[in-house]
Amino acid sequence: MNLAIYWKRKSREIGPKVPGYILTNLDEKEEVLSCYRSRWGIETMFKDCKSGGYHLEDTRVNTERLVALVLLITLAYVMATRQGEKVRQRGFQKYIGRMD
Repeated sequence: MNLAIYWKRKSREIGPKVPGYILTNLDEKEEVLSCYRSRWGIETMFKDCKSGGYHLEDTRVNTERLVALVLLITLAYVMATRQGEKVRQRGFQKYIGRMD
Protein backbone atom coordinates (compact mmCIF):
# COMPACT_ATOMS: atom_id res chain seq x y z
CA MET A 1 0.00 0.00 0.00
CA ASN A 2 1.06 3.56 -0.66
CA LEU A 3 0.03 6.75 1.05
CA ALA A 4 -0.46 9.87 -1.06
CA ILE A 5 -0.55 13.19 0.78
CA TYR A 6 -1.62 16.40 -0.92
CA TRP A 7 -2.69 19.94 -0.16
CA LYS A 8 -5.62 21.26 -2.11
CA ARG A 9 -4.85 24.52 -3.88
CA LYS A 10 -6.36 27.65 -2.36
CA SER A 11 -9.44 29.04 -4.06
CA ARG A 12 -10.38 32.64 -3.34
CA GLU A 13 -7.74 32.64 -0.59
CA ILE A 14 -9.60 29.79 1.13
CA GLY A 15 -7.94 26.43 1.52
CA PRO A 16 -7.97 23.39 3.75
CA LYS A 17 -6.18 23.55 7.09
CA VAL A 18 -5.03 19.93 6.87
CA PRO A 19 -3.66 17.87 3.99
CA GLY A 20 -5.64 15.16 2.21
CA TYR A 21 -4.57 11.53 2.61
CA ILE A 22 -5.21 8.79 0.06
CA LEU A 23 -4.30 5.18 0.81
CA THR A 24 -3.82 3.31 -2.47
CA ASN A 25 -2.30 0.30 -4.17
CA LEU A 26 -1.21 2.42 -7.16
CA ASP A 27 2.47 3.36 -7.49
CA GLU A 28 2.47 6.54 -9.58
CA LYS A 29 1.46 9.80 -7.90
CA GLU A 30 -0.11 11.25 -11.07
CA GLU A 31 -2.19 8.11 -11.60
CA VAL A 32 -3.42 8.27 -8.00
CA LEU A 33 -4.41 11.94 -8.32
CA SER A 34 -6.07 11.33 -11.69
CA CYS A 35 -8.20 8.51 -10.26
CA TYR A 36 -9.06 10.62 -7.21
CA ARG A 37 -10.11 13.58 -9.38
CA SER A 38 -12.35 11.28 -11.44
CA ARG A 39 -13.92 9.84 -8.34
CA TRP A 40 -14.44 13.27 -6.80
CA GLY A 41 -16.27 14.38 -9.96
CA ILE A 42 -18.59 11.40 -9.63
CA GLU A 43 -19.17 12.08 -5.92
CA THR A 44 -20.13 15.69 -6.57
CA MET A 45 -22.50 14.57 -9.34
CA PHE A 46 -24.19 12.14 -6.94
CA LYS A 47 -24.53 14.92 -4.37
CA ASP A 48 -26.18 17.13 -7.00
CA CYS A 49 -28.60 14.36 -7.95
CA LYS A 50 -29.47 13.53 -4.34
CA SER A 51 -29.40 16.45 -1.92
CA GLY A 52 -27.67 19.17 -3.92
CA GLY A 53 -30.58 20.34 -6.01
CA TYR A 54 -32.40 17.58 -7.89
CA HIS A 55 -33.51 15.64 -4.77
CA LEU A 56 -33.90 12.40 -6.70
CA GLU A 57 -34.34 10.32 -3.53
CA ASP A 58 -37.39 12.33 -2.47
CA THR A 59 -39.39 11.67 -5.65
CA ARG A 60 -40.71 8.19 -4.74
CA VAL A 61 -41.75 7.46 -8.32
CA ASN A 62 -42.27 4.09 -10.00
CA THR A 63 -39.63 2.53 -12.24
CA GLU A 64 -40.99 3.90 -15.50
CA ARG A 65 -41.19 7.45 -14.20
CA LEU A 66 -37.79 7.12 -12.53
CA VAL A 67 -36.17 6.37 -15.90
CA ALA A 68 -37.83 9.45 -17.42
CA LEU A 69 -36.81 11.57 -14.43
CA VAL A 70 -33.19 10.40 -14.60
CA LEU A 71 -33.16 11.29 -18.30
CA LEU A 72 -34.43 14.80 -17.52
CA ILE A 73 -31.91 15.21 -14.69
CA THR A 74 -29.13 14.09 -17.04
CA LEU A 75 -30.11 16.70 -19.62
CA ALA A 76 -30.36 19.41 -16.96
CA TYR A 77 -27.00 18.39 -15.48
CA VAL A 78 -25.27 18.47 -18.86
CA MET A 79 -26.74 21.88 -19.64
CA ALA A 80 -25.73 23.25 -16.22
CA THR A 81 -22.21 21.84 -16.60
CA ARG A 82 -21.80 23.38 -20.05
CA GLN A 83 -23.05 26.71 -18.76
CA GLY A 84 -20.57 26.50 -15.89
CA GLU A 85 -17.74 25.83 -18.34
CA LYS A 86 -18.73 28.93 -20.34
CA VAL A 87 -18.75 31.01 -17.15
CA ARG A 88 -15.33 29.66 -16.19
CA GLN A 89 -13.87 30.30 -19.67
CA ARG A 90 -15.05 33.91 -19.57
CA GLY A 91 -13.48 34.44 -16.15
CA PHE A 92 -16.70 35.21 -14.28
CA GLN A 93 -16.36 32.39 -11.73
CA LYS A 94 -15.01 34.73 -9.04
CA TYR A 95 -18.37 36.53 -9.08
CA ILE A 96 -20.45 33.37 -8.79
CA GLY A 97 -20.62 30.97 -5.84
CA ARG A 98 -22.48 27.75 -5.19
CA MET A 99 -25.00 27.90 -2.39
CA ASP A 100 -24.87 24.75 -0.25
